[in-house]
Amino acid sequence: MTQGYIEFRQGMPFFDMVGSFMIAIAGSPSIINEDNPMRLEEGEYIVVPGIISADRHFRPREIHDQVVKGHISQGRFLISCCAMLANTAYESVKDKNDKSPEFEFLRHIRHASSHGNRFHFYNREPSHPAEWRDVKIDHMLQGSANPLHDVECFGNFIGAADIIDLLSDIEQKIAITTPTEALGRREPKDSMKE
Repeated sequence: MTQGYIEFRQGMPFFDMVGSFMIAIAGSPSIINEDNPMRLEEGEYIVVPGIISADRHFRPREIHDQVVKGHISQGRFLISCCAMLANTAYESVKDKNDKSPEFEFLRHIRHASSHGNRFHFYNREPSHPAEWRDVKIDHMLQGSANPLHDVECFGNFIGAADIIDLLSDIEQKIAITTPTEALGRREPKDSMKE
């Protein structure tokens, strides 16, 4: 089922992260497609600048070849992108965690993302109700007794579209309870005007 478009607004906490996620997802077919639609050539490279380390050159054709050989799968790529998004998104707003079921749900998704994409509950976790839309993480069964303990998160419990919707819901919740100035997202001052 196709849903409508979700907009993340510039100046809100997840705009840059979701935008980067979408760029990675949108660009992945050029690497993943076995037919090499971008005609990637041997020796072509992308420079990734370093500050402590020297700049690094990554060769898209070599990455494409690893995909074609089956060493990197589209599914694992998508799961990795989701895990990185969940981690950075939660960490950027964890000080606003109001212990609501939705925020606790995101906290557990982030935790699974940091632990090999598997849920791991310590003895007293989950400690609060964790629910988003129709999905619950049972907080009455804690530690290894929880049915989600050691279960894969992305690709099994939730999907790529779900993290986008979850972040949209959390961002709306934050926008309602937090003035924009308190989010630390003010526009930079134009140095030419001072």
